[in-house]
Formats: sequence, structure tokens, C-alpha cells
Amino acid sequence: MHRQYDIGDIYEHNHIRSSNYIYKVKLLLKYRKLHEALIEAEEGIDFAKKIGEELYLFSAYSFEVRIQLMMGDIKGAENSLQHANNIKTKMMPLFHLTDFLLSQFVYDLFRLEEEIKTGNKSVLSERRKVALKSGKEADGVSRKAAGDRTEILKLMGTYYWLVDKQGKATKWWSKSMAEGERLGARLELSRTYMEIGKRLRESKSKFKELNGIIAEDYLKKARVLFEEMDLQWDLDELDKIENVV
Repeated sequence: MHRQYDIGDIYEHNHIRSSNYIYKVKLLLKYRKLHEALIEAEEGIDFAKKIGEELYLFSAYSFEVRIQLMMGDIKGAENSLQHANNIKTKMMPLFHLTDFLLSQFVYDLFRLEEEIKTGNKSVLSERRKVALKSGKEADGVSRKAAGDRTEILKLMGTYYWLVDKQGKATKWWSKSMAEGERLGARLELSRTYMEIGKRLRESKSKFKELNGIIAEDYLKKARVLFEEMDLQWDLDELDKIENVV
């Protein structure tokens, strides 16, 4: 990867330089180094605009959506999502499309959960439909481009949990764990463990365990992996979950 960065800079190869921004943003986002990821995404957006490279501009905006959501910049995430939607076409390569569809799904799930918390029933039905549609689209593409499949399966589980179909949710989470183990995707697998532990601890949970493992043990499994991979952002999130009585 470092050699690719060097080639892009030494020979001023714009395609490689554009892809370098995307790879770096993706890596930084996966490790939740959000401030660095946002800087890289913004630089990637500026560079892609400068050279007129819409595919990489599309991906940079897509990644920016998730970064901004995690940083609490909801308006910024909405703007980035709109920019990505303005570029999106039916002929997008899967490599770029999967980044967008994952971000769209994450945003729609965020909006769905917000409406559930506020109890605004007038828009809740529409939010459910929108989130399910984007989830199915992301799931469909991830069958062909498996890089984000573990995460998308986890999010599908979260969707069904939020709409009170907990049995379906546990089946999707089981799929996510199986896929994470098959792919050796330890980072995404650790976050699936945290999500399961978080949801099983909720007062509305009808399940005390999943696959013979209780909520607290899923959280312990997540913590072990977070510590091994030095994922401080995730450890902080896990602390918040465990401090909820």
C-alpha cells in the first residue's frame, strides 16, 4: 500500500492518488480514527473535484456520511449523503456502490431509531419502509462484494430489532457472526458482538441469550477483541453500554 502511495505522488498519477485517499479514509474509519478520517475525506473530495474524478468523489462523500454521523454532525451527514446521491448512477461499480449503500443504510437506521425514541408515529411507518429498502439494497450488493457483508448483516439485525421483530434480528446477527468468522473479519465481528450484547441487555429484550451466550458474555468477547486491536473508540462505546443499568 505504501508503494502505491509513492507511485501516485512521484508520477503524479491522478487515478492512484484518488484511490489512495479512499483506501486511507476506509482504513481510518474502520479503526474509528474519526478526526483523521474526516480530514482525509475532505482532502479526497477536494482532489477529486480538482481532477473531475466523480467515482472517487462519490466514495469520499459516502464515507464522509458515516464519519459525520459518528461525530454527531447530522446536518453534515445529510449534506454529504445528498452530494453522493447527486453523483450516483445505475452504472456505478460495486466497489464504489457498496460504500454508498452502507452509508445510506446507516443513516436510515439512525433516523429510524431517532423517530422511535421521539414516538413520532406520523413518520415512523415511512422511516421503517425507507430503512428496510436501503438495507435490502445493501444486503443484495454485499452478496457480490463481500468486504462489508459482516457489518451489513449486523445492521439488518439491528433493523429488525428496532421494528420489534427480535426473532428475525437474532437470525441476522447469527449470520453476521458466521460471515465474520468465515472471512476472518475480526474487527467487524467484534462490533457484532457489542451490538448483540447491547440489545440483549435492553429491557424490551425477549431473549436472555443467543446461541447459548448471554449479553454480558458477548460484551466480554467484544472487549477482548477491542483491546487486542487497540480500538479505543469502541472501548469507550462499550463502557457506555456497560454503565447503563
